[in-house]
Amino acid sequence: HRAIEQLQRGVKLDPTRGEAFQTLGELKMRANDPAAAVDAYFRALVLIPKAKRLQSYYGDALVSSGQYLKSEAVLGAALRDDPSDINARFDLGKALANDGKREDRSRAMQELNRVVQFSQNKSRAYLEAARIWLREGDRGNGIQALEHAYTMNPYNLDVLKLLAQAYAEDHREGEARRIRAPLADLQRFSDDRDQVLARLDADADLVANLIRLGRVDISMHNILEAQTAFEAASYLDPGNAEAAQELKNLRDKYHAKQ
Repeated sequence: HRAIEQLQRGVKLDPTRGEAFQTLGELKMRANDPAAAVDAYFRALVLIPKAKRLQSYYGDALVSSGQYLKSEAVLGAALRDDPSDINARFDLGKALANDGKREDRSRAMQELNRVVQFSQNKSRAYLEAARIWLREGDRGNGIQALEHAYTMNPYNLDVLKLLAQAYAEDHREGEARRIRAPLADLQRFSDDRDQVLARLDADADLVANLIRLGRVDISMHNILEAQTAFEAASYLDPGNAEAAQELKNLRDKYHAKQ
């Protein structure tokens, strides 16, 4: 949030810096403010229209802010520029699935299927496909898609919530109970993370809370976020032994799997 404040001051002083507006959009997305990100990305596009993947980022912000119809044209243009942009393809599938036009349903499924075929992050596409099935009342295909999503990523809170609900509604109580245990753990970690972030926003004991944030992210299997938190703690306190040890543990574990 402090980075956002600094960028906002900067673009007021010099509103011709497209890269600054693009970075502001990225930070607004990370701060869960997609409506503000839409505005920042639009300003960036006016200034640097040829910037790589900028239309894709703008389309993502439009989808996240619920502007599905507007996003479709933007994401279509992004895919014409780069057909391999799997994030733009996923966002287009999500937009088509939620734009309220029944005729777009089959195309939404096609785009999501392409994400499953060509992306390493398949879980999100299965989740969106499941939402389509469940919205149509097809619980069988919806549950099957959620089970695929869960297999691909058992640490997605939305997947676990929806799968537990779908099992219960399908009177599969034993399977619902099996999902509720990891769901409760993941929800607790998510709540802990929100509390740590609130303390960081209040500038409370930054280094200690950054280390706590990294540890919660490890529990949620958000490894990149955990590494970022530990590195930030190390920059603020270069001699901090806890941050250094946590970074070493992450690197040792990561390299051990390569």
